[in-house]
Amino acid sequence: MNPRRRVRLARSLGLGGLWLAAVLVLAMWVGVFAALIPARAALERADWQLQTLETRLADAQATLAPFDPLADPQTLAAVGALNRLAEGARAAPFLDLAFGKEALNTAVTLTAGWEDALRTRPPMPELAEARESAAAWRQTVERSGRRLTLGV
Repeated sequence: MNPRRRVRLARSLGLGGLWLAAVLVLAMWVGVFAALIPARAALERADWQLQTLETRLADAQATLAPFDPLADPQTLAAVGALNRLAEGARAAPFLDLAFGKEALNTAVTLTAGWEDALRTRPPMPELAEARESAAAWRQTVERSGRRLTLGV
């Protein structure tokens, strides 16, 4: 084989190899990008859900803040005493005639519901902690999304 022909053959094989490598790299990039699209969509959805949760927790805090003093033990004890009084009034035979059985039953139901609502309402510090946790998770999701984008 003549030396010029060898150089031409080596050059054409080298160019073919470079083109093949470029096509393979491009195909790899497209494949990685296509594989990570669902992950990016899941991260964006998680970010939106965390933002919604954080907003709702802030609304709950703003709504419950004026009622926070009602959760004091003294208030809870007063409501419990009021509930016991309503139950006692329902059991008294003469008050039943004066106010009516339905009115006394409504008073007992109302005071029991009020007492239950005060006992089971979420405390403000727990709402603040849940909101901070949601914000921290949101930052983690955003950081993961940035890393994923940079990785692609």
